Amino acid sequence: MFLIIRFIQNATDIYSLILVAFALLSWFPNAYDTQLGKFLETLCKPILEPLKRLPLQIAGLDFGLDSPNSLAND
Repeated sequence: MFLIIRFIQNATDIYSLILVAFALLSWFPNAYDTQLGKFLETLCKPILEPLKRLPLQIAGLDFGLDSPNSLAND
């Protein structure tokens, strides 16, 4: 049982680092168009897509998630 819990914890830690790396790509121009950017997008998209439907506005601040491609098309 301990091994299963430890595996889930490690997988969550690794996925958190992947999400941070995906967020850091926004600092570099055209980083989402690279192979690494596309790979990270395929890993992060299943988690980020459902979150886009949530109303993430708190006290007048918008914490909404916009995909990098939708921002480039505006």
